[in-house]
Amino acid sequence: LASATTAGLMVGQLISGIASPRMDVGRVMGGSFFVLAVAAWALSLARGWAALLACRALAGASEAVLLTLAMPELDDAAPRHQRSLFVGIYLSMPYVGAACGFAASATSAKWEVALGTLGLQLPAPRPRTCRLP
Repeated sequence: LASATTAGLMVGQLISGIASPRMDVGRVMGGSFFVLAVAAWALSLARGWAALLACRALAGASEAVLLTLAMPELDDAAPRHQRSLFVGIYLSMPYVGAACGFAASATSAKWEVALGTLGLQLPAPRPRTCRLP
């Protein structure tokens, strides 16, 4: 699934990078947020591998537009002496968000679910066998 997101990011960044001089940045970023929300919602309803891949690729492409267009906007909006700080905060937030999500799942779920969220798999319990009379 991560590869589908990365493929979407590559395509989205290429397209938005080429087309950015002709875009209304505010409208495109707003549309990208909307498409990203729809892709996340559709991802929760996906019922198959192909649908999961398509939703992840769409989410990656819409996120790429934000990544490509937000940096120059942020650089223009930030005070000159704080541009590096603003860019550093912007670039660190995906990792902070992921860490907060892991922490929230660890505190609000059973420990097995928390380990699964972190990507750690435990051996599945053996199913019990039933004897029919």
